[in-house]
Amino acid sequence: MKIKEMILFLLIMPVIVAQSASAAWRFIPAAPNDVKKGDIILSAKPDSPVGKILKVLGHYWDHCVVVADDSGTQMTNNAFNDALENIIENEGRGIAVSLPIPPWRLAFPTNVPKRFKPEKLSNADYGIITEPIKGMGDFKARLSTSNEENRVHLNEIANYMNNMKGYYILNAFVDLKAYEPVYLGEREYGNGSHCSGTIWWASKYAGKEMSLFTLDNSDGVISACANVMFNSVKKMVQQEIWEQVVSAVSPGKISEPNARRAARKDVYNQIIGKRIDSDDKLAHQIVNTFLFNRSSRTDDYWRGHVESVQIESFAPDHLLMLGMPDKNGILGMRTAMPGRQQSSTSYYDAITDYSESGGYFYRFFEDDDDSNDPRVSEYKMYDTPCEMGIGVRCCK
Repeated sequence: MKIKEMILFLLIMPVIVAQSASAAWRFIPAAPNDVKKGDIILSAKPDSPVGKILKVLGHYWDHCVVVADDSGTQMTNNAFNDALENIIENEGRGIAVSLPIPPWRLAFPTNVPKRFKPEKLSNADYGIITEPIKGMGDFKARLSTSNEENRVHLNEIANYMNNMKGYYILNAFVDLKAYEPVYLGEREYGNGSHCSGTIWWASKYAGKEMSLFTLDNSDGVISACANVMFNSVKKMVQQEIWEQVVSAVSPGKISEPNARRAARKDVYNQIIGKRIDSDDKLAHQIVNTFLFNRSSRTDDYWRGHVESVQIESFAPDHLLMLGMPDKNGILGMRTAMPGRQQSSTSYYDAITDYSESGGYFYRFFEDDDDSNDPRVSEYKMYDTPCEMGIGVRCCK
């Protein structure tokens, strides 16, 4: 080998060696510890609108999903898309405001929330969906079976859930049996339920019809729940209106900051004031849908008819067995709650903590031995840590 060629070879060789042993960041997906297909994951987010309503009833859990596969990484659930802007019907209006500076008065074209789209409210998306398991609340537990011979039935429930189609139906919280998901078909309006209601239907298909709870307004409990829902939705709508107002009152028309803030506040107050009253109308519409499935009504119809409501339904807390002990004695579950299950109505007789492992990145070298890891082909590769994004755990 000539001297010139040898020098070139020596210069190139370190690059080749470095590339052959190059490193990348590999992602280990988060996976539930010890969960199996058919297990139920319960979650609680007490500050959510549904969480606040169920808390009035003495409930703790407000959402539930079924583990959909043997790897424990997929779930089937029925969820409401709470991105309100997707279902709000707006109307364009010119709102005039007085200003502390010339020209002293301006009119702003503003999208004012008129109502929720009735058909999107009574039959809401997402509906029943199978997707990767993700965080659905602040606190979690796992419902399972103490007898693995019953696993075949839990698998059957998971299979039914996975093959159901349906919308998220608010009124199913009041009259569960009035609505039913479609099995092996395409959903139409009126097909669906809510999260625990969908599990109720799947369990019925699998051979065990779970107990329901009944309730009227004799103690004022339904009125209390309705008022909580009204106030929670009203607050959410007000936030949505404010975000619209901020974009409507642009710096282009008013450059002076104090005047712009005053104008925004004036527009906002007019929209939620008695003349337009958007926040009350939309909040009434939600409660009317929840109690009576009257999704086109934006008045306070529910206030005058709440005494006629007779609830026969299901909620996540009713998935627990009658007398099932509190988890560490701190969750405030009512062990004798009406509508809880017995061995004759449910296979789910065990409750444990729910936790996840994984969900982090680590530094991976091409010569690492991962032949024993069958999931290696599923990992997503990254050339630099910067590509991973923010808020993840990293390990070397």
